[in-house]
Amino acid sequence: MSSSGAVRLGLGLQHQYVVHSSQGSIPSLGNPPAISFDVVLSCSYLLGSLKGSDAALLRPCRTLKLDCTIRVLYNNDDDDVRLADSTLENGDDLPRMWERTEKLSDENDPPFLCVTGYSSSNKVESHYAAIFGNEPSVGYVYGNVVLVAQGVGGSGSA
Repeated sequence: MSSSGAVRLGLGLQHQYVVHSSQGSIPSLGNPPAISFDVVLSCSYLLGSLKGSDAALLRPCRTLKLDCTIRVLYNNDDDDVRLADSTLENGDDLPRMWERTEKLSDENDPPFLCVTGYSSSNKVESHYAAIFGNEPSVGYVYGNVVLVAQGVGGSGSA
């Protein structure tokens, strides 16, 4: 338990959702716009669009007055798990991308507990500039869209 008594729960989403760009533009089939490396895909609008079992997870969280957000959980390796408010689609190198995330560890306050699994249908792919010597290439990290519910522990609350 954290010093404040707060805890965050990660609830994996089971249904598939479309993640739109924060600029609100989706390329058309006829004449797609030029792709920008500054596009960031936001997940915040998904909170009001959850379906089926995902919506069923949200209802008790709201009943308990937990603060609920949709985030992207990136698991780069066993020791590097991070939460982001949006996908990391900007073409920066990985350290710069990680600056916009929260590293999860045992020292987090409030702690983060992933209590349900997540579906591969909500996997998001982010690319970054991977430079090895004089050979630039594109690297990828993968994340899953999750519902994060936060409340305060203790008597009478979640």
